[in-house]
Amino acid sequence: TSHGTGLRRTFLLHVIAYVLISHVAVSAHTQVVRKFGGVAAVFVGTARKGMTLILSFVLFPKESNWKYAAGAALVLGGLTVASLEKQRNRKRDSTVVADGSKLPFPEGSKRSDPLELPNLPLDEINDGIQDDAKGS
Repeated sequence: TSHGTGLRRTFLLHVIAYVLISHVAVSAHTQVVRKFGGVAAVFVGTARKGMTLILSFVLFPKESNWKYAAGAALVLGGLTVASLEKQRNRKRDSTVVADGSKLPFPEGSKRSDPLELPNLPLDEINDGIQDDAKGS
């Protein structure tokens, strides 16, 4: 039937368009991660979703309340704090030696393996939770 063929053709065009747009989006996201890091990529993704939400309020007016603004402020504030802490840790964890080159960790650091992950602020809490779980 000609109706079924038209439907298949439309479906196939939609699938091809979706795949191409998805490829462009994933490639752009990967480039952001490579160039600026994971925190920046999450920030961009969250900002995109925030802009979609704002456009939704502008184009389709609805009742808004303080919870939307508070939620956005908390998410963006958390990402900003994470980004600033990451930058601070980078500066602190690199040391310039006599020949001008940088060491990955400060001299005299307890970490001897450069591939060892640094301790993060919540690691101590997580260790305590794991110890509690093992004890029960």
